[in-house]
This record gives sequence, C-alpha cells and structure tokens, in this order.
Amino acid sequence: MSRFKEVFHYWSLILLLLTVAVRAYFSAVIGLGDDEAYYWEWSRSLQWSYFDHPPMVAWLIWVGTRVFGPTPLGVRLPALICSAVSGFLLFTLARRLWNRHVANLAVFIYLVTPIFAVGSLLMVPDAPLGCAWLLSCLLMEKILIQGRDEMKNWLALGVCLGVGLLSKYPIAVLALSGVLLALTEANWRKSLRSFRFLAAMGLFVFCIFPLVEWNSQHEWQSFQFQFSNRFHGTVPFRLSRTLEFLASQLAVAGPFFFFAFAATAIVAMKRWQDRHFRFVIVLSLPLFSVFAVQSAFSDFKPHWPAPAYSLLIIGLARWMQEWTRGFKIIVIGGQLAIVLPLIVLFHVGAIHPVVPDVVRFFVPQIKWEAKFDPTNDLYGWREVMNDAGQIVDEIAKKTGRRPFVSSERYQIVSQLAFARPEEPVFRVLQDVDNYSYTQAESLSLLVGKDTVFVSDGRFPRDPRQENRFAQCEMIKTTRAFRGVVLAHEFDLWYCTDFRGIYQLLHYNPSRGEHESRSPFRPDRGWLLTVF
Repeated sequence: MSRFKEVFHYWSLILLLLTVAVRAYFSAVIGLGDDEAYYWEWSRSLQWSYFDHPPMVAWLIWVGTRVFGPTPLGVRLPALICSAVSGFLLFTLARRLWNRHVANLAVFIYLVTPIFAVGSLLMVPDAPLGCAWLLSCLLMEKILIQGRDEMKNWLALGVCLGVGLLSKYPIAVLALSGVLLALTEANWRKSLRSFRFLAAMGLFVFCIFPLVEWNSQHEWQSFQFQFSNRFHGTVPFRLSRTLEFLASQLAVAGPFFFFAFAATAIVAMKRWQDRHFRFVIVLSLPLFSVFAVQSAFSDFKPHWPAPAYSLLIIGLARWMQEWTRGFKIIVIGGQLAIVLPLIVLFHVGAIHPVVPDVVRFFVPQIKWEAKFDPTNDLYGWREVMNDAGQIVDEIAKKTGRRPFVSSERYQIVSQLAFARPEEPVFRVLQDVDNYSYTQAESLSLLVGKDTVFVSDGRFPRDPRQENRFAQCEMIKTTRAFRGVVLAHEFDLWYCTDFRGIYQLLHYNPSRGEHESRSPFRPDRGWLLTVF
C-alpha cells in the first residue's frame, strides 16, 4: 500500500505517459500536416541547414523514418519522444524551484493547455525547441539558484542552447534572458566574467556551426528570411494587429489559463525579491514581449511564444497553492469545460468526419464547405497521386513523352511526394522556399517537358495564368471522401512545354547590379555521403 502511495505521488507523470501513448496511436493513423510533409522532404536530403528553419527537425525525422519507415508514425516519433521529455523536464524544474505538489500541477496544466495538448502531436521545429528550452532552464536553475557554478554545468548549458538554436531561432531570446537574469544579483554577475561562461559561449558557437556554415554558403538567406524578408509587404505599424496577437493567445493558452498566466506574470514581478518567481518571469516575459511588439509591425503566428508558457505554467502552479479551493475549481474547471471538448473534437475529427455535424448542431443555417474543417487537409493525397500517376502513364503511352508531376506551393508538393515517395514532384511556379535550393538544378533539366499539374482546392490556381507553359488543359477533378462527406478536391491539368521559372536574384555589390544565379549548390549534400 505504501508503494502505491509513493507511485501516486507522481500521478502527473503517469498521466503524461498515458497521454503520450494516446498520441502515439493518433500519430500512426492520422495523415501528415502540410509542414510535417515539408520537413519530411528535407529529411530526404540531409543538409547543414535549410532555408526556412535550422536542421534539427529534418535530422530527427530522418532518425524516426529509419525506425518506422516513411510513415506518419515514423515522422512523428521524435515529436512523441520530445513531448514526453518536455513533460518530465517541466516536472523536474518545478520540483526544484518549489516542490512535488507544484510539479504535479504544472504537468497537468501543461497537458490541458491547447498549444501543448494539440501541438505536441506534430513533428515541427517547436518539438525539439521545447526540450532544449526546458533543459536550458533546468541548467540555469542549477547554476544560479542552486549555486552549482561548475564547468560541467556551463558546458552542458552551452550545448543545450546550441541544440536549441539548431532547432529554432527563438532560443536566442532565452540565452539573452539568462544573461539578463544573471545581471540581477551581484554573485550571479560574477559568473558572466568567468572563464566558465566564455567556455559555454565557445561550445555554443561550435554547436551552431552547421547553421552558420549553410547560411554563409547561401548568402545568409535563412537569416534574411526569418528576420527580414518574411515581413516585407506588411503594414509598417498597426496596433490592431497586436490586439489580434493577444486574442490569438486566448486560443493558444485557453481563455481561463491565458488570464491566469497574465496574472501570474504580474504576481511574479511583484515578488521580484523571490528568486524563484524572478527566475520564472525573466525567462518567460522577454520572448512573449518580443513577439507582442513584432506583431504590431508584421504578420505573426499564434504559436511562436509557446516556449514562454512553459515557465509561466510553473509559476501558475506555484501561485495556485495559495488559492482557495473554490477559485481553483472555477479556473481549472472552466478551462477543462472549454478546452477538453475541443481537444477531443480535434483528435476524433481527424479520424472520423464529425466536425460538420457538430458545427451544424450549433449553427444550423451554415452552408458547409470542406475547407472549413482543417482535418480534411490530411486526406485525399494518395487518391490524387494515384490519379496523377494514371494520367502520366496514359500520356506516356500515347505520346512517348513521360510528363513529370508538379504543383505550385510547398504544402501541395510535399504532401504529394509523401503520398508516393517514389514519384518525384516539383514546384514549378515562382516562390522562394527550400525547394528553391533542392530543385533548381533538376528544374533546369525539365524545361521543354510536359507536366501533370495538381491544383489544391484550398489554393485554387489556374496554371494558364502563370505563363510557365505553352498550353494547359484540365484533365480531371479528383474528389476525396471521408465516408459520404467530401473532404478534399483537386484539379489535374496537363500542361505542355514547361518554360522554367525565374531564378533567385542576388545583389552583386562589385557590379552594382542584380545578377541571376541558381541557389542550388550540389556540393552541400555532405550528410548523404556520411549515411
């Protein structure tokens, strides 16, 4: 009996493992999201880094697909491991800052916060970022709060921050936040002047060498995209967009927890003299502030500040220890009443087409369209690739010229490629993404050839308007059904005489002009030679 009670002391970790087991099931039976398929495409050509993000997501997917093959479970295996590790790290950090009761509650809050409850299912750069973020915080707590200012801890911190930057760029904000935290006490400031700090910085720089090397060989394109180019064309300053950002966080955190997190931040600032609350606020508020300010100047994505919530979760769990039982029931019960049905609807709706019926129950007058249900995006790819393959074979038999399969957005190209990995799929319309680097040379060899062009109903595109082909004719419309419910619709076009696409323009300072140059560098596929 005593052994059972001892195990129950860690009830949140048991709940975490059960949750991961459920996610494993859904990971195996649900098709990939667009970005997941895109990152899987990266893993087929391992590189130092990639245009859109650092390389860790592709490296981990490569490992996962070596275990379970090119399947949804193989792609998502690293995400499952990362979600379990992140939950355990959150528990450990909360217990070190306060106690086991806070740790258990923190993990529970983590599991019912929407961005983690749903997002942890997906294999995206945020998965390894979350692990690196929490492990870095754990090491900072050991060095600063516990006073274990040892070389091994500093070196481990340098590695964790380096791995974090190889996952996603926001970890840089955590590194700066750690310096800011160290500046708040005289004893901590001494550490910043020590050789141990410099050694950690050196190891950090060494770890991010792949990222720097790739960018240096590609005119720093990834850095430019993330910190400048992706924000071009937006309104310079618009306060209403910041209000939209804050509203989006209601969905990311859940309405009850969002206001609880905001109140926790205020409480932590009021308790500045408490090292533990100071630790929470200094390592969380800067990231949230960066994206809140950024949202006023350019477009944003709601999940970007997610790592900041992990520390606020711990602070909220500690503050809840001071609440009355009734107030806890109101906040936690209110959160569960709103969030749990939505989480269940997402997971069940991804397998069975129940979303239309649920929406019509609450809004009977709605004119339903397949694109209203985001889970429909996961379906239809195998069907359309089968149809495309049949058309390719028929045209090849009839004309003696085998057309290639193509589309115009990275989301469509990557999904089509995952549906049939043995069939090359090319992005043939003008855009700049990782395909600009991996397919540039191949596209130059396809000029003059014919193609079966796939247009996704979510992004309807008439290839005749792009001036990329001599002529185009729509051959077929593929409709994918989930039972009797229309899920996805595609148009298949036969286009002749591909004319190529414009190559990227680079500014040449020595000539004072822009020069056309292929972004593809075939000597950069170094990892292929290793594996």
